[in-house]
Amino acid sequence: MGDEIVELDEFEARVERGEIAPSTEVCFPPLTGERFVRAAELDAFRGLYEPRALYFRRAFSLGRIPLVTLVLSLANLAVFLLERRAGAVIDTGTMVAFGAKAGPLLHDLGEAWRLLTANFVHRDWAHLGFNLFVLFHFGAALENAYRPLDYLQVVVAAALGTTLLSYGMTDAVSAGASGMAYGMLGGAMVFGLKYRRILPERYRAVLGGAVVPTVLVFLYIGFTSSGVDNWGHVGGLLAGALATAPLRPRLLGDRPSPRSVLVARVAPLLLAVAGPVAAAPWLAERLPPLAVEREDRYGLEIPVPTTWRPAADRLGPISWSNGMAGPVRASLSAGARILDAPPDLEAAARSWIAGELQGESRAGRITDVHLAPIRYAHVGGLLGAAVDATFDVDGVRTRLTAHFFARGRLLYTLVLARPEALEGYARVFERIVDGVRATEPTFLREARGRALLAPDDPAAFRALAAAAERVGEAKEARRALERAIALDPADPVAVAHLARLALGEGLPREACRLATRARSLAPAHPRSLEALAVCALGQHDPATAEARLAEAVAAAPEDGELRGRLERLRALRRRGIDPPTFTF
Repeated sequence: MGDEIVELDEFEARVERGEIAPSTEVCFPPLTGERFVRAAELDAFRGLYEPRALYFRRAFSLGRIPLVTLVLSLANLAVFLLERRAGAVIDTGTMVAFGAKAGPLLHDLGEAWRLLTANFVHRDWAHLGFNLFVLFHFGAALENAYRPLDYLQVVVAAALGTTLLSYGMTDAVSAGASGMAYGMLGGAMVFGLKYRRILPERYRAVLGGAVVPTVLVFLYIGFTSSGVDNWGHVGGLLAGALATAPLRPRLLGDRPSPRSVLVARVAPLLLAVAGPVAAAPWLAERLPPLAVEREDRYGLEIPVPTTWRPAADRLGPISWSNGMAGPVRASLSAGARILDAPPDLEAAARSWIAGELQGESRAGRITDVHLAPIRYAHVGGLLGAAVDATFDVDGVRTRLTAHFFARGRLLYTLVLARPEALEGYARVFERIVDGVRATEPTFLREARGRALLAPDDPAAFRALAAAAERVGEAKEARRALERAIALDPADPVAVAHLARLALGEGLPREACRLATRARSLAPAHPRSLEALAVCALGQHDPATAEARLAEAVAAAPEDGELRGRLERLRALRRRGIDPPTFTF
């Protein structure tokens, strides 16, 4: 076609576009003088001429069927149809059952597989449809650009990036393929910007910088809407972009060797997919870490998961929960109270059922209550009674276990509740129950302190004896009473109290001797009369014991402790039961 004179910039641009062949004769006087040489002989040409890039520009197309993206979309659809089959309305419980991400189920139960499965769970058709539209549109572009295994790496990275950042920032239940869709957006943006120079003109309008407005609009919608896991979207976007950055498009790279495919592609994919699944049983044995919470007022130590927080609960004044609601909520509540006598644990359990559990049922807060027979169970090192119940609360089938255990006259209650579907919490609750410990309550520690500060005050030692008896420390109570009597031999109160302790220790003769001494010191004193009742009870004469207690109550009608003992004795006699010594 003859000679053509072009400017250097135009020459370079035409070389990059592949419009000048290596065999073209070129004369560039600063380098060739007046003679023509083949273009391939010029360094300027060789630095700009890229056969692979030219081939990429001619051959790249988005027309190939994206099989991997299609399989991903069908998998999401299949899971959604299974959710719909499980219930007409897909609620939070359904999504959790099918693998949605929930913080407590990861850090309490070690269910690491949710990091993957959460990307395939959706709440309704609109949620599914929008996510699959974006995933298919931009995922198809990436799949056409890269080899299938490279593309799968981007998909898995986006899936894990979504759930990991979401888990790190919030415990809330979240699910959906939107994180993977954002990962495809991030990957398409990186691919388009990185290879913009060699992309065919028709694709520059939909890839690279053209994706940025779409990403910004989607993020704005998410941050201005409620119930959207924006942290998951950001995690998917960043992970997809970072995973795409080092990859080389299929049309630009050499065919990888089988060894490099195995090491650089298959192994990371297997580790990323199988790792969370394989790690779950190992994590379940070691999670969650527990921290001891102390309730000093009544002397109780309870191991509680470190991520749990104090929470209000009607079933106990001291409560913690995993911070979730409904189908993901797990909680424990504890309480304690001082009784007038060592408690009957089975009776305490029945009383709790009638008062608390049936009260909740009558109020309509729980329905369809099923109770198992009361059983014995150890709490820490103490033998106790346990009540197992299942019921519906706000549409969630819930399993509850209430434990009752005692030290002396201190009755403790420990209530553990979880959704029935979350079986993993049963193991966590076993660890909590095994780790409960009874410690020195505040009132006993303070009574000891007062006795140390006032070693010559009999009242301080009487108070120490009363505190020690409440927690079943009979030996310490006896020593304190003996010290009180030594300081004030004429004190009928300390002598009567010591008589009651003797009866509880199975020493009826000692109890009667002390009762006689108390009567000689103060015949009409209410505590002397109580001591005589103790002696009569030790001699298996409940009628006399009742008469003496009635006289004591008449002498001190304001004494609730005496009145309570009389009422218990009368109740036992009406039922024809021989009153046991611990009635007092």
